[in-house]
Amino acid sequence: MRFALQPCGPTDASDIATVIHTAWNTDWHWRYRWEDLSLENLIAQTTKRFPWNLATEREKKRHQKAIDIATGEVVGYARWILPPELVDKNAWPEAQVAEPSLEDRERFERVFQESPIPNAKGGEMIAFRANGLLEAERRVRGDDPFLILDFLTVKPAFHRQGVATLLVKAGCEIADAYCQKAYACASPAGLKVYERQDFGLVETVSTDYSQFGATEPYVRHFMVRQPVFAEAKAPDSSST
Repeated sequence: MRFALQPCGPTDASDIATVIHTAWNTDWHWRYRWEDLSLENLIAQTTKRFPWNLATEREKKRHQKAIDIATGEVVGYARWILPPELVDKNAWPEAQVAEPSLEDRERFERVFQESPIPNAKGGEMIAFRANGLLEAERRVRGDDPFLILDFLTVKPAFHRQGVATLLVKAGCEIADAYCQKAYACASPAGLKVYERQDFGLVETVSTDYSQFGATEPYVRHFMVRQPVFAEAKAPDSSST
């Protein structure tokens, strides 16, 4: 296998920030919002802020990075949010960020507060987009508990090489182990990745951005995956 999954920590901040912003920079909507700020500056600011993001809400967040085994390069990143029942069971501890020392936690928070990302343009555009997306999410999720794929990104140079599939599959295996439904919001480019992992398309939202200068709509697919029955008992985190 060319790629492997590993847990994340504060020392990964620069690598993960690079993955995030090089991937997002391929999207018109993202470039429009941040056209007054260089990619390098965005990466630098996110690098400073990311350790605090990793240190907060550890009980419910699970993070994984994908690396190129041959080079050690970080090529992908995923963040999942556990539902309350799995938080109570301390599920998936191997993807939980290690608890920082009090000194480190205070430092992470201080640097985060001292390193704001400049305001992006397009506030009106984002508000225009958000309404339809939030309404669709409420319809699809309702009050049901889900293992939520909160964030997924892959370096552009490694698209269509199995990185996203590896990251998504890891979460699906946890969902199956605990008989838990999973939820994801997919871009058109990522739709097939989710379908191959048995996610079903529930709703699609397409937003016309022509009034803001976009030449194509912003499309998102809202997807739900039912757990696949597994004979193996869910892992007992208390014994790990």
